[in-house]
Amino acid sequence: LIPTYELLKTLEVRSWKVSATVSVGNWIQEKGEYDLSQKEFFDAYLELIEQYQQDGALLTIQLGGFYFCEKGSREYKIPILKFDGSEKALKQPICRSARLNPYVMADGKLLPCIPMTGTFIEDEMPSLLDTGLSTAIEDPRFFERIDMRLETLLQHNQECDSCEYKLRCGMGCRAQAMIATGNYYGKDPESCFFFKSKYEEKIKEKNDVKDARNL
Repeated sequence: LIPTYELLKTLEVRSWKVSATVSVGNWIQEKGEYDLSQKEFFDAYLELIEQYQQDGALLTIQLGGFYFCEKGSREYKIPILKFDGSEKALKQPICRSARLNPYVMADGKLLPCIPMTGTFIEDEMPSLLDTGLSTAIEDPRFFERIDMRLETLLQHNQECDSCEYKLRCGMGCRAQAMIATGNYYGKDPESCFFFKSKYEEKIKEKNDVKDARNL
């Protein structure tokens, strides 16, 4: 990450988004050979955040669901923090991204999320080769996935329903849960690790380092 970041600075790139590889599609064939552990991955992000803020946030950056910051700013967001911890989270859709950004595959299938490629979700989704976009979005097979509320999801998972972080993490990402557990209603291990390992506090510490240009 750091060498790539250094190169992007020299090229005066304005915005950079990084995402972890996901074990779907052809990547499954790699059998985890190039995967990092969750701790290795998040700690690499922390190292990058520290360097990024020391440089004065020279570009807009998004590190998956871990960190987002606009160019020149110290104000940041943590996308994995879905909700504010209040009971109103129970009535909210579980994934804002799926609501705002539907994906169309090369074969015309409409998907709530790209990492759901190769899963049973893909098999049941409508195709734009068979119907128009507005009709496909309103198709119950698609719409019920993007409109599912947290309270409904928690009804299917007692472990997450008893977790102290449930009204903040919103049970994490459904695609990640499916990949890890094979269960759409399962827990997202990435989100669990983030909260239980106190990475919110670690991000704040790295983001608040002094701008090296002003030393």
